[in-house]
Amino acid sequence: MKPRFLACTAFACIALAHASFAQGSQLQPDPKSSAAADPTALSGEYEFLHQGEILQLTIQPDDSSADKKITGFVSRHGELESDRGTPLDHFITDGVLHGDQLQFRTGTIHGVWFEFKGSIKRGPGHSPGERGYFMLEGKLVQHVVDRDRHETAQSREVTFHSMPTEASQ
Repeated sequence: MKPRFLACTAFACIALAHASFAQGSQLQPDPKSSAAADPTALSGEYEFLHQGEILQLTIQPDDSSADKKITGFVSRHGELESDRGTPLDHFITDGVLHGDQLQFRTGTIHGVWFEFKGSIKRGPGHSPGERGYFMLEGKLVQHVVDRDRHETAQSREVTFHSMPTEASQ
């Protein structure tokens, strides 16, 4: 009976170790579900609303806070009659990244400014050298103030894909 007891005990230990290992591996974060362990890796260029327009984000490294400051700009083409086609750069005046939640506000140029609130995550790209390695998903609000100081706001759900990084190409 002792050899049978030892065999059963050994089998139970192996089964328990296997189950524990399998459960532990399931608890590991999926690299696609998390944007990045290093938030500064999220810095870079993202496609904006129209071809040739970009959103440049820089996540400021700061180990002392869970909230990371965001700087950067939106570079777009003017759409008003007075600035149609003119390159315009809206600098981010207030931006923060908390975990994978991102929000920012730009400065006003020719009566137009933007607000974004959403999340940043891994996208379908396999490497930083591919379009869409990271994605911003959320709500973009475009504010327009006319000559009479009346403000209108247009809100839309957007997905901005990261642009390939030159170092990875």
